[in-house]
Amino acid sequence: MINRLEDIRKLVKRYLKYKVAITFPCQVLRPKEITCIQDGRTGPQAFRKILKSLNVEIIDYPKEHECCGATALLFDEEAGVSHGRAKLESAKVHGADVISAACGNCLFLLDRYQNKIAKINPDLRMPVVSLSQLIGISFGYSKESLGLKTAVAFDFE
Repeated sequence: MINRLEDIRKLVKRYLKYKVAITFPCQVLRPKEITCIQDGRTGPQAFRKILKSLNVEIIDYPKEHECCGATALLFDEEAGVSHGRAKLESAKVHGADVISAACGNCLFLLDRYQNKIAKINPDLRMPVVSLSQLIGISFGYSKESLGLKTAVAFDFE
């Protein structure tokens, strides 16, 4: 897909007005000794390049490369929720309207656990969508055809 960014640009039918925060899958960035990928600007750029080809405004935020906490749910729900809260707080404070994830675990925690995450601060609530759903939205597909049922309403039409 990364080799076909120009083809992607040609298929865009809808431009999103939202500021998008990216959350990277832990398995992509960690452990550094195995992946040889460093955090920060030297980290993987494919996700960012694909979203830019859709003309999506991407915001930077300090917790972008931090774990969302989904794995922690397996052994300590509060720890998982705490990590998710930190991720949402960081994204929200830096201007995000939507979080885009390339990992099913991130989607699960940040979307399905938002009631618990935002219990302390309801203003943290925001839509969480997958990279493929953002691509589908930009290509003009409907919410129904994309199975887009986020915990928070996401209006793009």
